Amino acid sequence: MKISIYILSILIFFSIQSAGQNIEGLKKHISDKNFCEKGKLLFEIGDSYLKKKKIDSSLKYTVPAINFLNSDFDLSNGYKNLGMAYFFKNDFQNALENFKQSLFYAERLKNDSIIGRRFSDLGVVYDYLGAYDKATENYFKAVKLFEKTNDKYGIAKIYNNLGIINETAGKYTAALNYYHKSLQLKQKTGTNETETASTFVNIGSVSEKMNKSDDALRNYKKALLIYRKNKIDKYTALCYNNIADIYEKQKKYEDAKRIIRKAVSLSENSGENLNFAKSHIISARINRSEKKYKNALNDLHIAENIADHIGIPSMKNDILKEYINLYEAENSFRKAFYTQKQYLKMKDSLASEKLNEKIEHLQIIYETDKKEQIIQNLKNDLIKKRILWISAVIILLIVSGLVFMILRNKLHKSKLDNYIFNQKLLRSQMNPHFIFNALNSLQSFMLENDTKNSAIYLSAFSKLMRSVLNNSRNEFVTLREETETVENYLKIQQLRMSNVFDYEIKTDTDIDTDYYLVPPMLVQPFIENSIIHAFKDIDRKGHISVYFGKEDKHIFISVKDNGKGLMKTKINKTYKSQATEITNERLKLLKKQYKTKITFTLTDISANAGKTGTEVRFVLPLIKNTENV
Repeated sequence: MKISIYILSILIFFSIQSAGQNIEGLKKHISDKNFCEKGKLLFEIGDSYLKKKKIDSSLKYTVPAINFLNSDFDLSNGYKNLGMAYFFKNDFQNALENFKQSLFYAERLKNDSIIGRRFSDLGVVYDYLGAYDKATENYFKAVKLFEKTNDKYGIAKIYNNLGIINETAGKYTAALNYYHKSLQLKQKTGTNETETASTFVNIGSVSEKMNKSDDALRNYKKALLIYRKNKIDKYTALCYNNIADIYEKQKKYEDAKRIIRKAVSLSENSGENLNFAKSHIISARINRSEKKYKNALNDLHIAENIADHIGIPSMKNDILKEYINLYEAENSFRKAFYTQKQYLKMKDSLASEKLNEKIEHLQIIYETDKKEQIIQNLKNDLIKKRILWISAVIILLIVSGLVFMILRNKLHKSKLDNYIFNQKLLRSQMNPHFIFNALNSLQSFMLENDTKNSAIYLSAFSKLMRSVLNNSRNEFVTLREETETVENYLKIQQLRMSNVFDYEIKTDTDIDTDYYLVPPMLVQPFIENSIIHAFKDIDRKGHISVYFGKEDKHIFISVKDNGKGLMKTKINKTYKSQATEITNERLKLLKKQYKTKITFTLTDISANAGKTGTEVRFVLPLIKNTENV
C-alpha cells in the first residue's frame, strides 16, 4: 500500500524587513529599549532565527516577545511565528493553539488577507493531525477570503491542499482536478519553482494510486530536480522516498535500496524525523520481500518509535499493516492475529464514510456560496446602472428560482440523507453480525488445540477480515470481490465443521467479474442459516451451491442447500430469520435509492418430489464498474 507522502502548501509568510538584520547586533540593543520596543526587538531576533530554521533559538526569543507586544497586528504576527516554529518541530498541537491565537488577533484587525492565511495555516495543521473535516472547513474559509481579495497565489495553495484532502478520501479524479488548477495558477502568477515542485509531488502521488506508475515517476523526478537544485533536503528526501516506493512495488529492490539510502542520509543530516520514519517503512517492505525478516522488524521498530513521538495516526496505521504482513510472512499467525485486532481498532470505516460526506457537504456549501456571490454582484451592477425596472424583474425571477431550487434541493437532500442513513444503519447491523459469528467460529476451532489447522484457519480468517473491511465501506463491490469473500467464509466454516458439508461456487463464463457490481455480503447470512439450521440433525452430508449468472439486463444469484427445507426448519413460521428481515429492508432501500427492479425469493425445494433443501434467489440490475470501463 502506498505510504501517504504529500507536500502541504502552508501559507505562513516571513516579514521581509528583518531578513537582512544582524542578529548579534540586534541582541545588543535589548536592554536599551522600552517595554513596547523590547517586544518588537525580541520578535525580530526570533523571526531572523526562524528564517535560518534555527527553531529552538527562535522560540527562545519569540516566546518572551509575546509578553511585551500590545497591538493586535504585532500579537497576530508573534503567535503566527510561534505556530510556525512548533510546526517545523512536528509539535502539531502547540502549532494549532498558536495559530488559533494568531487568528483571534487577525480577526480583530478585520484584515481579510491575514485572516485567510490563518485559516489556511489551521487547515494544514488539522490535515497533519488527520482531522480532514476540520482541515477542509478551514481551507474553504480561506479560499473565499482569497477570492475576495483576488489573491491567486493563496488560492493556488488552497487548491493544492484540497487536492490532498480528496486524495486521502480516495477521490482521485477530484484530487487531480484540484492539483492541475493549482499548477495553472502557480504558473500564471510566476510562483517560484519550489512551490511548483510541491504540486508535481502531489500529482505523482495520485497518479501512483491510479496505477499510472510512469506518470508518477515522471512527476516525482521533476520535483526532485528542483529540490536538489535549491538544496532543500527535507523535500529531496521526500521525493527519494516516493521514487523508492515505486521501485519496491516494481520489485526493483536494488534500485529501491540505493534511493532509500540517499533519503535516510538526508533525513539524518537535517533531523527530519517524518521522512526518516517513512524511509524505514519502505525499507521494511524491501527486507520482507527479500526474506530478511530481522532487518524488516528492526526498520519497523525505528519507524514506530518516531510515529509514537510525533503522534500521526495515519503513519501508525501503515506501520501496523506492515507488521501484519511481516508476521504472516514469518508464519507467526498469533502475532498477526493480535496485530490485526489492534489495526482494526484504529481503522474506523464509519469515520471514513463520515469524512467523505463532510467533505462533499463543505464543497457543496462552497460552490453555493460562490453562486450566491455571483448573483449578488449581478444585482449590484444592475443597481449601479439605474435600470431599476429591469433589475426588479430579474431579482424577482432570481429569488423565485432560488427559493424553488432551495426548497426542492432541501426536500431531495432530506430524502437522500434518510436513504443513505438507513442504508448505513443496515450495513452496520450486518457487519457486526457477520464478524461476531466468524469470531465465534475462530474461537470454537482454536479451543480444539489443533495447531496446524488453527494456523490455516487463522490465515484464512485474516484474509476474510481484510475483505470485509474493504467491502463494508462501499455500496457496491465487484463480482470478483464478492465471490472471494463468499469463498473465504465457506472455507472457514467447512474447516470448523470438520467437512460435514461440501460447497461449490460457479460463475457464468460470459460474465466479466471485474466489470459488474453487486451489494456486498448479500448471500453470506443465508449461507450461515444453511450451516446452522438446515444441516442440523440430517443423515447425509450437506452441500451448498452458490451460482452467479447473467440473464438479459440482470444478474441473478442463487444459493442452494440440501438441508431440511423451510417447513422443517420453521423459518417461515416460528423462526424469525434475521437474515431475511435485514435483506428485505436492505433491498427495499436500494430499490428506492436507485429506482430499479430488485427481487428476492426464498423457495422450499422440499416441495418438489424427491428433493430436499432451500434455494435463495436474487435478481439484481446490471451495474457497471465505471472505473474499469
